[in-house]
Amino acid sequence: MGFNAITARQAAGTRPGSRRATALVMMVLTVVTAMVTTAPAARADLPYGPYTCRNGSVWREAVPADRVCVDPARRAQTWQQNAEAASHVEPGGGPYGPDTCKQGYVWRESRPSDHVCVTPSFRDTVEFENKVAPVRYADLAAIPANTFRFYRDPYGVYEGASVQGYSPTPGGYVAMYGWLGGDSSGDVNYIRRIGPGQNPLAWGWADSTGFLRVRVTPPHCIGLNSNKRMYLIVVDEATGSVSNAGWGYVPCGWV
Repeated sequence: MGFNAITARQAAGTRPGSRRATALVMMVLTVVTAMVTTAPAARADLPYGPYTCRNGSVWREAVPADRVCVDPARRAQTWQQNAEAASHVEPGGGPYGPDTCKQGYVWRESRPSDHVCVTPSFRDTVEFENKVAPVRYADLAAIPANTFRFYRDPYGVYEGASVQGYSPTPGGYVAMYGWLGGDSSGDVNYIRRIGPGQNPLAWGWADSTGFLRVRVTPPHCIGLNSNKRMYLIVVDEATGSVSNAGWGYVPCGWV
């Protein structure tokens, strides 16, 4: 006898052949079926957790816990640089300590502590990868908030919105972008302003403890577009660390 039939008989409290039992069997089976069919689906599309990369991208892994997504060829270059790191530093050190690079090389700085020596052009690319890190994640809605929170500030009839939290880089630059949901490939419903020379929705500098609080929209603005919502995506550009601070209403004039 199956589990569902046993459960139904117990719920009925009568003989299996009675009308009441039959009716209750159908009710219980209906509820059980509904529970099974409405249960959240397994996130098979995120096999590596919330920071799973989009198809075709892999974690850069310049340093431990580096989850910035790049092309496989870029990761291979990064691993090769790590393997050859000792050959690009000045023997005996120099003005920047034991990690002083040889002439023509600079620190990679995938995060401030990354002192692997690379060419200046490679470091520029790493900096760009950090800035646009959200673009390559499979599902931004799954990204954790970490310490950040997107909240509403009351201003009379209308409201503004702010974000606050702790950056992993004390004193670092933090950029904030709005995401309306849907495909994260860069279409019009994604991050509107991201890339070289483009301004984020809001930005700020963390203090010496890493804390920052930034107004995302001006007062008397949020309520004008209260039918549209967005996630607030936070990027610590020094590390490429991405957080999802939660959702709020789209500011007026933004879309």
